[in-house]
Amino acid sequence: MKLLLSCCTTSFLIVASSALANSDTRKAPNSLDLGIGYKQYAMNLPSRVSASKNDDTNKFPALALIATDDINEYVSIRFEVAKGLEDASSGYDFSIDAPINPIKIKETYTAELDYSLSVAAKFSLLTNSPIRPFFILGGNTSAVSYDYEQTLSESITDEESKTLTSSGIMYGAGLEWITDDNIELLLSYENLSHFKYDAYALSFNIIFEL
Repeated sequence: MKLLLSCCTTSFLIVASSALANSDTRKAPNSLDLGIGYKQYAMNLPSRVSASKNDDTNKFPALALIATDDINEYVSIRFEVAKGLEDASSGYDFSIDAPINPIKIKETYTAELDYSLSVAAKFSLLTNSPIRPFFILGGNTSAVSYDYEQTLSESITDEESKTLTSSGIMYGAGLEWITDDNIELLLSYENLSHFKYDAYALSFNIIFEL
């Protein structure tokens, strides 16, 4: 996964450098484009043992397939479906003082994105520059599965498997680079406001004109 992210980042920088030399290029509006994206989702999952500790952030990667349709040079509609690539774990470690030996409590969350479906509008702020800031606003429905395990001195004292499914508003912002080959490279931060726990995604997308 680190190799995939490294390759994506390298490609992004190489093509972005080429884009800086071509500031007048803009594909025709009303074109349907397809793309792929690498997303790093994060969800803040709370400790069940202590309310005094901050929520731990569980990060899990996903792959997205994207279709976009330009309404005009400022606004486009984006359709996206994403699926988790692998699960990831996070958790908490506690130590309780005892007369002989401290009691060790450990909590572990293992989470994965089951699916994410979204329809959103992308609003570009500039039209005559290869590097353009944009905003995203739309709707999203997602499902995240997690396994929870709590151990006390290496013995399991609590465990649970659960799927969180929710639908609601998605919003975010980012930057796009447009090359003279009409390839768009996008970096964005997206917030999923509808989940019980705070959830967001950092995305790297490559969009190809058909």
